Amino acid sequence: MKDVFCKLYLYQRVRFFRQALLLNLLLIFFNQNYAQVISTSITTNTTVSVNSTCFGDCTIQPNVTLTIASAAIATFNGHITVSEGAKLIVDGATILMATGKKINIKGFSSLTGSLSIGGTMEIKNNSLISCATSGQFFRGIEVERATVKQRPYPAVGSRLFIENSTISNADYAVSNFDWDIGYVWDSCASSIVHGTDAMFLDSRYASLYLGQADTLHSKDSADVKMVRCTFTFSSSFLPNPPRMVYLFSSWYATFQNCTFEGKSTFPSGTVFTTGIEGYGSAVQVFPDAPGNPGSTFENLNIGINLYSYVDPDRIPSIYKAVFRCRYGVILSGVFSSEIVKNRSNGPLWGIYDDYNSFFLDNCPHYVIEGNHIQYDINNTYTGVRGIVVRNGGVSANQIYANTVGATNIDNRWEQIEAIQD
Repeated sequence: MKDVFCKLYLYQRVRFFRQALLLNLLLIFFNQNYAQVISTSITTNTTVSVNSTCFGDCTIQPNVTLTIASAAIATFNGHITVSEGAKLIVDGATILMATGKKINIKGFSSLTGSLSIGGTMEIKNNSLISCATSGQFFRGIEVERATVKQRPYPAVGSRLFIENSTISNADYAVSNFDWDIGYVWDSCASSIVHGTDAMFLDSRYASLYLGQADTLHSKDSADVKMVRCTFTFSSSFLPNPPRMVYLFSSWYATFQNCTFEGKSTFPSGTVFTTGIEGYGSAVQVFPDAPGNPGSTFENLNIGINLYSYVDPDRIPSIYKAVFRCRYGVILSGVFSSEIVKNRSNGPLWGIYDDYNSFFLDNCPHYVIEGNHIQYDINNTYTGVRGIVVRNGGVSANQIYANTVGATNIDNRWEQIEAIQD
């Protein structure tokens, strides 16, 4: 009997230690992966380096930095607000936003005190900002501009820097439109949106939606500079947004060696997407360095569509870009534009007989120089033109040194057509 009790005691002790060991291992795993809770009010500099969750709206207070790092996944069930002077840094990590929630970066709003800068967000080193629910969309990142003039000391709006990282599954990946109130952030000092080697993937309505409400002060609009950035859709993405980039009254908008790529083909799919659309905006598209290739626009309805721009201080310029779209460039009511050394590889769909590489209407003082028009289409389809200019007026307009060259001379139905009517 004594031996039986001893064995039972040892069995219970071993079982107890096994349970304790398992519990400790589970606690360690839980603490490393799920246990950390992000406060809804960040009042001191904080670094999140393990998988964590914020269970409400999160505000990063002025002069405080929240850093998500070390491959951590931070899930936010509410909005994120980056206050004036605060920073949100995502360094080699992931932020997952709840469906319909946004990251709002505040602009400078006070004429008193020494603080003269809005909030800042940095996304870098293969980070990801996306929606927490597969197949759904978060609102996006909203950048506010300063709401006061730049007196008595320099003031700037919010700042967003994206480097070697991805924003996916957003309604509008980056915008300065207040979707709750229904109007653009109207102000006097611009926000800054700079991207380098960044990817904007599967935006439901637009990847960039930026501009200025007051068309008389477009030079105060957002400072937009994209270098080697990619705007595209995954193969399973169903919506066809009207444009990838939409700029309105935007004076500073530069795209250097960027890629704009749709996914559908006509007639098996429906493509209505435009790469860059700009109302009253001075868009400049060119290589990131001398000798480097320029931007590419492929599988789109329109590569670049600009209209209603008359400011002579900054000239819309499209230089060394490559187009394989239904329409390469369409300009309407744009003053003093430059389309130089671009290449159009022809209609996206050979059966379509409505195609122009470069189409200008009511655009005086233009320069169309050194472009190469290359199509390979069946000679049955004769509605395809290379360059069409209408209502150019009597300004110093220039079309010269443009070339046409198809690989099959027998099918050269391409035209360079200049119309003044």
